[in-house]
Amino acid sequence: MILLLNNHGHSDAAFNEYLQRASQFFAEQLIHKQLLRHVVVEIKFNKHLDNFGYTSIVGRNSKGKPRNLLIELHPFISGVEILKTLAHEFVHVKQFVYEELNEEQTMWQGKKYDAEEVDYYSLPWEIEAMGLEVGLFIHYAKKEALWNVFEGVKDPDRLIKPEPIGWLNEDKFSETKRKTPAAESQRFDIEDVPTSHRKRREEHIDGSTGRRRTAFRSWLKSFFLSS
Repeated sequence: MILLLNNHGHSDAAFNEYLQRASQFFAEQLIHKQLLRHVVVEIKFNKHLDNFGYTSIVGRNSKGKPRNLLIELHPFISGVEILKTLAHEFVHVKQFVYEELNEEQTMWQGKKYDAEEVDYYSLPWEIEAMGLEVGLFIHYAKKEALWNVFEGVKDPDRLIKPEPIGWLNEDKFSETKRKTPAAESQRFDIEDVPTSHRKRREEHIDGSTGRRRTAFRSWLKSFFLSS
């Protein structure tokens, strides 16, 4: 594969080496090496993208086969997200090169699709890209031990350690607040219950129809007295 890396638009030039190695790794995992020799991929950063990344066909060989492709990446996301997006976009490179997906993104493996009518996350080429993205990135992360380089990367083979759930703004927004040991030890005070709730509680002491039970007992008492 011929890789053309245009780092203009990204502020960290030292990131280039990771982009180059990741690109080569992803390409070799997805495309047969004999075919890969004829593929040219240009990578450039584009801050005007409305998503993390995009892949397009920019050139074909004499037989009309897609062989020159452009991957655009948004420069304002983290290094880890850039590498994950790169893995995702290389799946699209594979799809174009093998002609599984046409340039207009209306045909997938010989079947017509209307991308305007199908949810993005239900498009088959996106399902494949999202799935392979995970595996590709994990393999590359293990190869490079990226957990020693970038924040937010975990070694998948490390021993599992207990971690908090990680609720955000739990005090304000969570409807399932966890009770602390101190809260558990506090005695329940019926006076803390709103009047309407307390009334329902009293009605439920003898069951869900407490008033009817009381009426039934009164009738039973009068029946025996009259007998």
